[in-house]
Amino acid sequence: MNDNKIITTEDGEEINLSALEREFGSYDFEGHTYYAARQMELTNRLFDGCYNDAEEGEEYISEYSAPGYDENGNPVEIFMTFTQVKGEEIDPENLNWFQDSDRVEAL
Repeated sequence: MNDNKIITTEDGEEINLSALEREFGSYDFEGHTYYAARQMELTNRLFDGCYNDAEEGEEYISEYSAPGYDENGNPVEIFMTFTQVKGEEIDPENLNWFQDSDRVEAL
């Protein structure tokens, strides 16, 4: 039995969603599942409440993103945010990557 979820995009590219899920994870957002195509990376985007707004010992929001695909093979960018304390940051390996995504944008 083959458990691979393989889809074909509009441009004919075959994508194995199961393999992406195993390697980089899948994320839920508003009732849909999205599949990352690489590891999440810090965005370094400036926004209210980001690292630059915090003083030492204060909370701020760190934002990570990765390109990926929706269940139909459409390209998306997946975003996740985490509350951190400036100067006491949690190593990215120890963040809760199993939580739902905070935002998904179509590309």
